[in-house]
Amino acid sequence: MTPLRRIHTALAAALLAVSTLTGAASVAPPDPVSVSPMTAPQLIHLETITLVNAETSDVATQVFGVADSNLYTLNQSDLVAQLSAIRDLGVTDLRLGVPWIYIQPTATTYDWAQMDSVINTAHGMGFSITAAITGNPVWGGTPIAGAPDPTAYAAFAAEVAQRYSGEISTYEIWNEPNGVIFYSPVSAETYTTVLQAAYTAIKAVDPDVTVLAGALGATTTIAGLSVSPQEFLAQMYASGAQGYFDAVSYHPYHYTLPFSAGLGLTNSPWEQVQALNAIMAANGDGDLKIWATEYGNATTPVFGVSETVQANFLEDFLVAWSKLPFAGPAFIYSGQDVATGMLNHEANFGLFTDDGTPKSAAEVLAALIAARDSGALPDYSAPLLPEAEVVYLQLASIASGLINQALIIPNAIFEAFYHVLPEPLQQVFTAVSDFITAATTDFLEATKPLALDAITVLLDLGF
Repeated sequence: MTPLRRIHTALAAALLAVSTLTGAASVAPPDPVSVSPMTAPQLIHLETITLVNAETSDVATQVFGVADSNLYTLNQSDLVAQLSAIRDLGVTDLRLGVPWIYIQPTATTYDWAQMDSVINTAHGMGFSITAAITGNPVWGGTPIAGAPDPTAYAAFAAEVAQRYSGEISTYEIWNEPNGVIFYSPVSAETYTTVLQAAYTAIKAVDPDVTVLAGALGATTTIAGLSVSPQEFLAQMYASGAQGYFDAVSYHPYHYTLPFSAGLGLTNSPWEQVQALNAIMAANGDGDLKIWATEYGNATTPVFGVSETVQANFLEDFLVAWSKLPFAGPAFIYSGQDVATGMLNHEANFGLFTDDGTPKSAAEVLAALIAARDSGALPDYSAPLLPEAEVVYLQLASIASGLINQALIIPNAIFEAFYHVLPEPLQQVFTAVSDFITAATTDFLEATKPLALDAITVLLDLGF
């Protein structure tokens, strides 16, 4: 982890410690919705659509890949080392990001050097590559998460497809456009316009590639912030998305519920993906697959899960996913931790720790790939977490997410300030941030048993 990122983490960690003393609130999920066939687009209740819970026994062709958004930041030696570790697990499919904001810094200039290194290295090592083109450039409006101009995005996508023809096999149009964290303002209508333009541009250059719509995040509808994936897909069809994607991609994250345990639970990833398939079938796209281009669990101290739980959830997901008749490739996020042990979920999703040590999840993934290659996956369902721990992790994750969101602008301001400081002062800031993070971690670890006991009492009382 860079010194600057460590300072950002320290700020969030300190606020998180305070938030544990004040509590957090959750938002009740709305009823999911769906859409009727394209000839009469209208929102209808999900209960009127029959969900297909059938299973398929054909697992030999199921793809188990790895998604990693950090590869672009690595030097060549670290890139080769991390890709080698992933390949040694038996993984042959890789999903990575193509950061538009860095590659096209102005409307008329490009910097392909780092992207060339990543793509050429991964392809040369035998990986099949899925590329998510994301990150609105500064010159195109709101940086990173701003809804992109369709024409500009399509032009860039065409440049990428032309440059990496024969190396990238699949393109993903944006990342989680149904939430403001990645696409703001959230709008299925404007996203569909982007999708239509990008699909047309990419196919004109490289007609044999696969183009994914999405990837839709496993969220609920909260006015102004997010739209559930099933409602978002329904709105996409109503906006004319049909015919402009070869498959839909989805991120079935749930940090406290095993994927297979979601049957019958409103807005669980299991129910959401079934609803997505039902919507596609209702619109004549029932033969198209749904790809899971990210799934994982962070082993973050205090408010993450243990390595054992991470491995259990991974196995549960891949086994259950492979049995769905509409299942496309599934990608585990991510390869290697950015900074093992830091109070930052994004730094702890890896199959490997930051020094390259395999976690239990890496061993499970390798075993599942070997079992898949033999033609039979074991039956497996992960044990449920204790109810008190589920509540604790949910509250901590909500607090952490809100804090990190609130710090986006302050962090950006501080980053500009940090870079003009002399190196000795930068080192002082880094040392202070490391101390704050360590102290916060110790405090939260010490108070977690008390918090769990208090939650247990409240649950016993019926709260």
